[in-house]
Amino acid sequence: MKYLFAIFVIFSVILSSCTPVVYRNLAECNKNDVEIFKDITTILMQNNFVIKNANENIGYLNAEIDSPPLVAGTFGAKMIWDFNIRDGKITATYKSLMYETNRLGNVVSTTDPRYGSDEYNKGDKSYWNVRNSIEKVCNSRIVVVKEG
Repeated sequence: MKYLFAIFVIFSVILSSCTPVVYRNLAECNKNDVEIFKDITTILMQNNFVIKNANENIGYLNAEIDSPPLVAGTFGAKMIWDFNIRDGKITATYKSLMYETNRLGNVVSTTDPRYGSDEYNKGDKSYWNVRNSIEKVCNSRIVVVKEG
């Protein structure tokens, strides 16, 4: 029984160390939620993001850019924005993940997502263009909060 408990503890420590660090982008806007939703949708589309999921009623928006591999059997990348909009407050996460394709172009593996932060995304235009545009539209600074 003592060994079973020790194995459980070790397994729990390993699992908890695999939890990704998530960075949330927080902003406040002096507009109603419908206006914010439309503004963010426009910003994303202007930056070549494809809207994958959008529900104005609950204030949820998901968009991504897919940079497929140039040659089958190599890596591609996907950049994803998720937004929650409620009571003039925006909570957003940005993540990127790499994926590998086989010779037929089928995805055979993916990496764990990397959650974006100001430090991590220094040269990433798809992060900064959207982030800066939201700050302009809302006329407020985005605060990045680390979780996990």
